[in-house]
Amino acid sequence: MASAICVFFIDLISFLYFVMQSEVVSKITNWVEESKVPTSVMTSRTDSSNNVTASRPVYPYPAVAKYTGSGDWHDGANYTQGAPLYTAASRTWAGSSFYTPYTPATRGVAAP
Repeated sequence: MASAICVFFIDLISFLYFVMQSEVVSKITNWVEESKVPTSVMTSRTDSSNNVTASRPVYPYPAVAKYTGSGDWHDGANYTQGAPLYTAASRTWAGSSFYTPYTPATRGVAAP
């Protein structure tokens, strides 16, 4: 039982380390604290030695990453924001009357 708890905490610490090193946390923090909406987030894949083997930017839906056509396709720097793959309106669904698209708004007084 004690070894299972130890493994759980090691996995938890590894996960928290990954999250803290992640670009996502800083992007969300800037969005919340400084109202800087992220336009993209760089994601990466690592091997067993924690070396980055591939990276790719992720853009807000519905935009997708588009390869520029030059350079290593494993390198996220060689991608730009592409047009949405799907632009057709979707069918009416059960909760559609409750849904309104997100529009960013600044409220209150800006922090000093």
